[in-house]
Amino acid sequence: MSNTLSERIKQRRLLLGYNQPEFAKIMNISKQTVSNWENGNRTPDAETLSKLSDLFSLSVDFLLGITDIVTPTDINGLQQQLTKKDEKDIEKTLNRTLEMLENQEGLMLSGELIDEDDFELIKAAIQNGLEYAKKVNKKKFTPKKFKK
Repeated sequence: MSNTLSERIKQRRLLLGYNQPEFAKIMNISKQTVSNWENGNRTPDAETLSKLSDLFSLSVDFLLGITDIVTPTDINGLQQQLTKKDEKDIEKTLNRTLEMLENQEGLMLSGELIDEDDFELIKAAIQNGLEYAKKVNKKKFTPKKFKK
């Protein structure tokens, strides 16, 4: 999975026309970090994956190789922005979920104990799912007179 992630980061960076130093400056990271991502030596954390997703206008799932469907982050007309309250609700739910996962003894993925990188990827996937669900529910349950 990391190989797919590294390839997709490099591909999207080049597609946007940035060299590694320019991209590092935009992301507020070192050039070495970009190089490590693209060589598959390191994996971005959950927060950085979210930033990459926004910058590239792609889903985190696509970046991680969970799906090969190139879909913008505002898929299915879900262009609503999350409010600060929405973000706090998502953060609370995410923290409760992660706390439950952390308290599990011997948490495994594909038959192997997960490491810190796997946990960060799981965290990013859960956060992405919570944000998507919030947007779907906002679209579904917001009365027409309040929609822009």
